[in-house]
Amino acid sequence: MPFSKSSKLSLLIIISLVVSALVSEIALRIIKLPQLSYGDNLPLVYQKDEELGFKFIPNSEGVYKRYFEWETDIKINSHGWRDYEYPYEKKDGVYRIAVIGDSFTANMETPLDKTYTKVLEKLLQNNISKQIEVLSFAIDGTGTDYHYKVLKQYALKYHPDMIIHAFFYNDIADVQQGKLYRSIYHGRLIQYQNQKELDRAKQNIDKIFYTPWGITKDFILKNSFLARLLMYPFGVRWPHFYIMTTYYHRLAHYPAEYLKDRDYFSGY
Repeated sequence: MPFSKSSKLSLLIIISLVVSALVSEIALRIIKLPQLSYGDNLPLVYQKDEELGFKFIPNSEGVYKRYFEWETDIKINSHGWRDYEYPYEKKDGVYRIAVIGDSFTANMETPLDKTYTKVLEKLLQNNISKQIEVLSFAIDGTGTDYHYKVLKQYALKYHPDMIIHAFFYNDIADVQQGKLYRSIYHGRLIQYQNQKELDRAKQNIDKIFYTPWGITKDFILKNSFLARLLMYPFGVRWPHFYIMTTYYHRLAHYPAEYLKDRDYFSGY
């Protein structure tokens, strides 16, 4: 049975779209747009810690990437901080500053020498006769209760002359979360608070990535440059390491409210 004119037109459109997609895919691979081959990828440099919840793994490293935005090498020093190596004992004549904070200070999106702690260290060294060291004790996703423990257990070991606590308003709200953990499941990073949340996150990963449709969709979007480029403006991210989280704030985002209930701030 011969094709009708409308059927031929539809077939021609389909063929044209397929050929255009193939040509575009090949062109994008040749052009190699920055980081187009990667999705959101938070490096798996965390380990469980009974006291803090989680912390960096000493001497670990990875790459933090996001489409068209950044690609940063992350290296954790032997003491478990995203910083250069500094001994506990400071040399004579050195003025040491300890900076404690969250993701704004850890600044995983930026090369280490461009983070504000390292920029501050250089500025002070260039303008003050004394030798200056600015040490970072920051981990993303942490609140002020966490920072207080870091101060007592880690930062003071370095005998700082000055301590800077750099926090954002949500860090105070984060105290409500209690102890947070991070775990790896099928190569994906999960942030959770208790076993129930961990189990639910694992189930979500299985449902999203390990059903026939999930596997197909994940495979296409991981391997097609064109699909990633088309999805990016809509905020769709298909990462190699996917962050599943039940993390949310229970307090309203009004700074005046945070300081009213002192029950959440034992010792801090």
